Amino acid sequence: MKAAWLALAVICIVSFGALAHKPIAIGETYPSRDEAVQVTNMDVSQVIYTEISPESPQSWIFVETEGAFDLYVSLGVPWIERLTGFRPGMVIIGPGLPAIDLSGPLEIPNGSGAVFLRTASIPAPEIFHEPFTGTDSWILLQQTVNLPQAGRYDIVALSSSDVETTKPESGKLWIAVGRREQFGVRDILSLPSVIRDVRAFHELPPRISTSGWIRFAMIAAIAGLTIWAITRNL
Repeated sequence: MKAAWLALAVICIVSFGALAHKPIAIGETYPSRDEAVQVTNMDVSQVIYTEISPESPQSWIFVETEGAFDLYVSLGVPWIERLTGFRPGMVIIGPGLPAIDLSGPLEIPNGSGAVFLRTASIPAPEIFHEPFTGTDSWILLQQTVNLPQAGRYDIVALSSSDVETTKPESGKLWIAVGRREQFGVRDILSLPSVIRDVRAFHELPPRISTSGWIRFAMIAAIAGLTIWAITRNL
């Protein structure tokens, strides 16, 4: 019996993993280092949906490491027609990274280096379909960056031209970190509102497809049964 309930728990986790990333923020912008939002549990798959503009040309998040760490990052753009040619970049700033000369408004703290990940040369990015929200995105970047020592590392999304000109582009994008899927009951219960907000960010009607509702109902039912079974056997 316990093996059966364990199998149900595994099904729940794997099925919900199809959401791909756990949202940290949807639509907010963090325009400076002082206003950056911290991402904890860096190996867990998490995403921030944000927007940059001439008024707020950068969006900052950061992680803190206790030692060397291989950070998986990805960068994407919602599949919206006006963003077809939008190619934002990503700069990772922190101790032990290579020295780099970046002109423009992006400042690197003393003692830090940086890695600049560009996407301007990508002619035809991969399209990613997220089944729960029914949204599509262009994936511009997927890369593992070695953070060589303990400390704070800033991850900055910006226009590809931001560090080279005074006229940054405007556009929506998302930044994701981590690969490991980890979802709890609260994440499952908040799924309808997350779907609504993510679809709004992608400029789609706030509706969930029939298949999405079926998946949500199945996962919620399995999660409920799993929790009931576990608590009953405690």
